[in-house]
Amino acid sequence: MFDVNQPFSRDQLILVSKLAMIAAVDRIESGMPTSCDWESRLTIAGSEKSAMTLTSHDEGCLATTGMNLACLYAQLTDDGTGIGDALQVSGFEKAVREWVELACRDKGDTVKARISQLGGRRTAYRNRVRSAVKAASNSGGWQIHEAYMNYPNCEELAVKYVDAMFNEYIQTANSPFSDVGAELGDGGYIAFPDSDGDIRRYDSHGNCEDVKNPGDDGYEEWRDLFADDALYYQPEGAGDEGSSIKSYQVYRHLANARAAHPNDDILSFNNDDIQQPKFLDLSNPEYGDPSNIPE
Repeated sequence: MFDVNQPFSRDQLILVSKLAMIAAVDRIESGMPTSCDWESRLTIAGSEKSAMTLTSHDEGCLATTGMNLACLYAQLTDDGTGIGDALQVSGFEKAVREWVELACRDKGDTVKARISQLGGRRTAYRNRVRSAVKAASNSGGWQIHEAYMNYPNCEELAVKYVDAMFNEYIQTANSPFSDVGAELGDGGYIAFPDSDGDIRRYDSHGNCEDVKNPGDDGYEEWRDLFADDALYYQPEGAGDEGSSIKSYQVYRHLANARAAHPNDDILSFNNDDIQQPKFLDLSNPEYGDPSNIPE
């Protein structure tokens, strides 16, 4: 898992995902009607049938993008997803395939006609940096997306991917709590109280800097960071067959567990009985501040 003191924001995740997609589209475009004639594409594809759809080169570009998107997700969430899943969830593979097949179904004649109507010369890609797009608009030239009827919109596809895959990460990563305790601005954290009530502060490297026991000066200030006596809560039967709660899913606050499971007995935990717990209530930003927890 990639360890960062400052979590990625939604905008940053969108940018990284978008850049991975742009790189693939730019490479695939090198074998498209805006960059080469039909004979050249036949040479690249190996046959006319292959030239009408994604070539092996195009498929390789897609696979690389899928790997980049999947690795981004795995590094930040400590969870996994496949190349094909990333391409499907984002809609990127579908968008690229439809773009290529529509442009090549008449051997690029429609694209060439659109270029002729646009006049001038190609100046920039829509997906490239803002300064390049601005320069293109001032020069009177045409941009790459104008030559196609369905040029992939990498911005929209990146937003779709991030919103589908990183919603929980974005919500929990910016909470003052993590799975280990209250996050501090310097990258360290104050851990949840242990079974004896002791509270420890750790630096960004995981080294224990201080321990406060009940009754110590400053103990109550640290203890007030945590609203409940227990470390976390879980409805009885969590993880059993038919339960909506996985064995590792817990609540940080008792009130939230009771509200979510009014007909179940709620169990409390004060130690590591549950390995790598995932907090359900911290996925809701309003629960990030203990003062917002309902009585």
